[in-house]
Amino acid sequence: MSAVPGSGRDAPSIEREVKYRLTAAQAATLHAHLARDARFLREETQDTTVFTDRAGLLREGSYLRLRTTAGRTELTLKGPKTGSGLDAWRTEHSVAVGPGPIFELLRLSGFVVRTRYVKRTRIYELRGVLVYLDFVDGLGWFCELETNDLDADLASVASALDLSDEDIEVRGYPVLTSRTS
Repeated sequence: MSAVPGSGRDAPSIEREVKYRLTAAQAATLHAHLARDARFLREETQDTTVFTDRAGLLREGSYLRLRTTAGRTELTLKGPKTGSGLDAWRTEHSVAVGPGPIFELLRLSGFVVRTRYVKRTRIYELRGVLVYLDFVDGLGWFCELETNDLDADLASVASALDLSDEDIEVRGYPVLTSRTS
């Protein structure tokens, strides 16, 4: 098993994921399956703002994400995607930020809001993999399989959940929402 060191929220980590676009009927079936076979962790609403780097400070393919969940705000630098085939991962560096003029600080540093989206998610654990059943305002239903273990068998978890490769969505929410906003 090749877990990535530095899994603390202020240390770099790896986010490896596969995302599936679902119909409402598929989401209901998956919810029932998860309720029966997976360990429920929590439910949360995430308000996310993604920034474009107008000053050219970040490496190509990287971006800043500001996310508020349950009153806690976190700023994350997401590195460029790496991967093979449909399996992709990114490095992440996150830091909790308190109340204050974070938007103004980012604007003065050359960042502008690219997109904003709200996601309601139910988070489960199955076979050591986090399973997110997401509803994104304006986009609909998705399922994300996520791990920081580069050797985890995401395909077997997807198979156990009856997720089809035909439903894989390779674009992230920042790309999908910036096309609809």
